[in-house]
Amino acid sequence: MTAGPLLRIVAGLFAAPVAWMGQMLLSQPLVSGLCALARPGLLSVLLNGVGLLCLLVAALGGWAALSLWRDERQPQHRPAGAVDRGTTPRAFLALLGMMSSGLFFCAIVFSSLAPLLVTPCVKGA
Repeated sequence: MTAGPLLRIVAGLFAAPVAWMGQMLLSQPLVSGLCALARPGLLSVLLNGVGLLCLLVAALGGWAALSLWRDERQPQHRPAGAVDRGTTPRAFLALLGMMSSGLFFCAIVFSSLAPLLVTPCVKGA
């Protein structure tokens, strides 16, 4: 396996989950730190920026998986024992990467909607 397909497999499988995990790990410290400093305007800008960056990473991972899957559907990549196109191990991993990227892309979207719907900094009563 050459470096190109291997890199696309790894990007397709892990880019979106790592982006979602990064969003989760960055959002909580941002909220607690900037709410303590009474900077809600800066907080919303940073949370939206983190969300957009994570969406971009997830989309790039999905694109890498999709491009590998399209390449693997070509007849020259089909092994002699394959039943039909798309049954190679690389094609399977590319499909898994596309599904993973789609799932985590949706998770990032829903996580990014939370600061838009709920005020992150609420003063105690």
